[in-house]
Amino acid sequence: MVTQRANEEPIDSVAEPSAPHSAFDLRVMLHVLWRRRLLVLGTALLLSGLVALVLARMTPLYVAESQLVFETQRERTVSFEEVLQSGNFDYTTGQTEAAVLMSRDLAERAIAKLNLARHPVFNPELAPAKPRLLPPLPWRQWLDDWLPPWAMAALRGQAAEQAAMPSPEQQARAKHERLVDAFLAGIEVDVPERSRVLKVRYTSEDHQLAAQVANTLAELYIQETVRRKFDATARATGWLNEQVGDLRLRMEAAQAALEEHRRRIGYLNVEGQGSLLAQQLAQLSGDLLRARTARAEAEARDRQVRKLLQTQDGVQAAAAVLQSPIVQRLREQEAKVSRELTELRTQLRDQHPRLLLKENELEDLKISIGREMQKVAQSLSNEHELALIRERSTGREVNELRRAFEEQNNALVRLRSLESEARAAGEVYQAVLLRFKQTDVQEVGLEKPDARLISSAVPPAEPAYPKKPLILAAALVLALALGVLLAFLLEYLDAGFRSLAHAESLTGVQGLGLLPALSRRRLRRRAAHEVMVEEPNAPYAESVRGIRAALMLSGGRPPKTVLVGSAMPGEGKTSLAVSLARAAARSGQRTLLIDFDLRNPSVHENLGVANFKGLADHLSGDADLSAVTEYDERTGLSYVTAGHFDRHPAELLAPAKLQQLCERVKFAYDFVVFDTAPVLAVADTLALARHVDRVVFTVEWGTTQREAVQAALRQLTDAGARIAGVVLSKVNTRRHAAYAYGTYQYYYGAYAGGARRG
Repeated sequence: MVTQRANEEPIDSVAEPSAPHSAFDLRVMLHVLWRRRLLVLGTALLLSGLVALVLARMTPLYVAESQLVFETQRERTVSFEEVLQSGNFDYTTGQTEAAVLMSRDLAERAIAKLNLARHPVFNPELAPAKPRLLPPLPWRQWLDDWLPPWAMAALRGQAAEQAAMPSPEQQARAKHERLVDAFLAGIEVDVPERSRVLKVRYTSEDHQLAAQVANTLAELYIQETVRRKFDATARATGWLNEQVGDLRLRMEAAQAALEEHRRRIGYLNVEGQGSLLAQQLAQLSGDLLRARTARAEAEARDRQVRKLLQTQDGVQAAAAVLQSPIVQRLREQEAKVSRELTELRTQLRDQHPRLLLKENELEDLKISIGREMQKVAQSLSNEHELALIRERSTGREVNELRRAFEEQNNALVRLRSLESEARAAGEVYQAVLLRFKQTDVQEVGLEKPDARLISSAVPPAEPAYPKKPLILAAALVLALALGVLLAFLLEYLDAGFRSLAHAESLTGVQGLGLLPALSRRRLRRRAAHEVMVEEPNAPYAESVRGIRAALMLSGGRPPKTVLVGSAMPGEGKTSLAVSLARAAARSGQRTLLIDFDLRNPSVHENLGVANFKGLADHLSGDADLSAVTEYDERTGLSYVTAGHFDRHPAELLAPAKLQQLCERVKFAYDFVVFDTAPVLAVADTLALARHVDRVVFTVEWGTTQREAVQAALRQLTDAGARIAGVVLSKVNTRRHAAYAYGTYQYYYGAYAGGARRG
C-alpha cells in the first residue's frame, strides 16, 4: 500500500507481496475444487462413461475350478527308491505337477478330446460376427484415391512379397500352434504351500466350456500319472533285466576266481591249514631255543676245559669240572698209588725196585689221566660243534616255516577277499533278481494314480471378469482423482489474478475495486461509460463509484490528478478512465479527462467525438490548453483528446512541460484523469507518473500475466509514482464469486438481479 505525507511526497514504494496461501490450506483447496467443480465432475462423468462403454463392449470371462488331491505316496520297486519311488509332496513337487498340467502335451490331448478346433471360442471362423461401434474404414479405397498408381503398384508388390503363402502343412501347423497357445492362455494352476490340493482353473468366454476343460485337464492328468508309472515300471524292468544279467556274470566270475585261488594255494580248509602252520612254527621255535641253549652250554664247557688244561693244576681242576667216571677211577687209582708210594719211601731207599715200580705206575696213571682228559676235551669240542650244527639247522627250518606262514597269510587275505567278492556278488544278484521278479509282477498288476479328483468343476453362473461394479467404482474414484488433479493443475497454471485479495497478496498494492464485465450485446448498444450514465444503479456504475470512493480515501488528502494505466493494452484502462471522469463530473466536481496515449489514442472513440486537435498540439506549442479542451454538456465533463503530431512523442514529453501541465490542470480543475499508454509498451506513462497525485493500475481479471503486472508496478515505483491501488477490470461476476474469499466478497450477479427487480 502507498502512503503519503501531508505535503504529498511519496514515502513508500510498492509494499512487499504478502505470503501466499499455504499449499495445504483446506479452505483454499475447497474453494479451488468448488470453482473447478464442473471440470472435476465432467472429467469423472466422461471417464466413467468411457469405462462403462468399454465394459459393455468387453466379453465376459468365466472361471471354472476343479481340485486334485495327492494321495500318500507309495514306493514302487523298493530298495531302489530312485527308480520309481514317489517323493514327498512339497511346494517344489507341486510346482512341477502344475507345470505338467500346463504342458503343451496335455493341452494337445485335451484339445483333441474336446474337439476344440471346431469350437467357436477357438475358431473365429465359426464365431458369430460381433457388432462394431464404428463401421470398417475403406482405407484401401482411400489409398487408391489418394496415392498415384505407381505407388499403389509398389505397395501391392511389396505386400505380395511379404505375404508369400506358406505350404498347407505349414499353415496347418501354425494354426494348430495358435490353437494350443490360446488354450494354454486360459489355464491357471494354484499350488498351496501347506496343502496337497492342486486347484485347476480355466477361463473362457463359454461357462460350459470352462467347466469341461477344467474337468478334462484333471482327468487327463490322472491318466498321465498312471501312464507315467507304467512307463517307469517298464523302464525299471528293462534296467533290472540288464542288471541281473551283468550281476550274474560278475558273480560267476568271482566264484571262479575263488576256486582257482584255492586250487593254486593247495588249501581246502583255509582255517585248519593256517592253524597247523602256526603249531609247526611254534614247535620249531621251541626247538631252536633249546638248541641254542645246548650249544651255549657245550661251548662254555669246551672253552672252560681248554682253559683249565692250559694251567698247572688244570688236570685236577678239569677232572673236578668234567666229572668223568674213567678219569675219576684213574684219579682214585692215582691217589691209592700215591699213598702206597709214600709208604714205600718211608720203608725203602730211593733206588728200591718196588719204589721205582710204584713211581712208574704212578707216572703211567698220570699219563692215562691226561689221555682221558684229552679225549673228554675232544668229546666236548665235538659236542659243541654238533650243538652248533643242530642250532643252525633248526634256525633254517624256522625261517623256511616263517616264510611259508607269511605266504599262507597273504594267500589267506586274498582268499578272504575273493570270498567277500563272491559273497557280495551273490547277494546283489539275489536282491536284484528278487526286485526284478517283483517289478515284473507289478507291471502285470494295476497301477494306482498318485492323485484323485475331489471336486469337479461346475459351470459358473456369474462371470469372473470383468467385475463391472468394482471396476466402475474404481474408475469413478480414479476419474475424480484425475479431475481434482486437473483442477489443481489448471489452478497452478492460471497466471492471472482472480480476486483483489489475490492481487494484493502477490503485488503488495491495495485493491481499489472491481469492474464487472459487460456483455457484448450490451456494449453494442452503448459504451461502458454510457451504462454508468444511463443506468446509475447498475453494478457497473456502483463499481465505478466504489473505486472512486476508495481512490479519494487513499493516501490522506483526495488526489486531484490521477493517472489510469495498465501493463498491457486492451485491459480496460480507457473505459475506467472515462467512467471515473464522468462519475466525478456527475458528482459536481470540475473534472478534466486527458488522453495521454499519444501513440494509440482511444478516448475520442469512447466519447464518440473527433480527434482534430488535442494534447499533442498543446505540448508542441501549436495550441493553448483551453483551445484543445472540449466540453460534454450532458455530464459536465471537460476532455482533451490526444490530437495529432509530427515529431517523436518523446520530444513532447519533457519533464518541465509535463510538470507545467499538471500544475495548470490542478489549479483549474477539481479532478483530472489521465488515460495513458501501457507501461510495458512505451515509456510515456513513466514520464508522467511522477507528476500526478495518484496512479490507478488496471489489471484485466484472469487474463493479464502476474509477471507483467509485477514488472509494470516495479517500473512505476522506480519512476517515483504514487500508486493508489489496483482495479480488476472485465470481471466475470459469477465466476469471481467462487474466487471472492477473504476480505472482499463481491456478488454482482445477485446485486444486479436485485437492481433489475428494483
